[in-house]
Amino acid sequence: MNQIVLVVLLLVCLNTVLLNDDNLYDFPQKMLVQHNKYRLLHNSHPMTLSTSLNAFAQEWADYLAMNNLFEHRENLFSLNRGENIYYSYDSVLLPSGMDAADSWYNEISDWSFASNSPKSPNAVTAHFTQMVWNSSLQLGCGKSYNGNKVYVVCNYFIAGNMLEEYDQNVFKPNL
Repeated sequence: MNQIVLVVLLLVCLNTVLLNDDNLYDFPQKMLVQHNKYRLLHNSHPMTLSTSLNAFAQEWADYLAMNNLFEHRENLFSLNRGENIYYSYDSVLLPSGMDAADSWYNEISDWSFASNSPKSPNAVTAHFTQMVWNSSLQLGCGKSYNGNKVYVVCNYFIAGNMLEEYDQNVFKPNL
């Protein structure tokens, strides 16, 4: 009886992953749509999806999930690549990872467009500014699971968050 329950539970979980409208194969495309939706609000150029950046991001998402870590890849600056990472856990449902873009964009509440800088020294805004960075024109995203944890990585070319360049790359939204 326990084996039957376990098999049914596994099938339900597998079905959730395979039929989820946010599966691993269309995830980068959906993240591109999310990014470009937010970029449009800021008059930033639309991004295109890069297969090499998708592979780069997927490799790091797999590494983070496999090692149960949450950290940025080293030496991104030398590659002129930016990176946003996201982690989520749900004890009941398998998280999709699609809320990563919303989470990053919501950092806008801590950004001052008057000074083109964070509102306070401890404010976290680099995910938001990287998303809307006008000069970043290529995007690659990946996600990976470890149990009920999802790890999302998006890489950007060229890298954003360059000192002295915020005025030319982070624009006030058209609301």
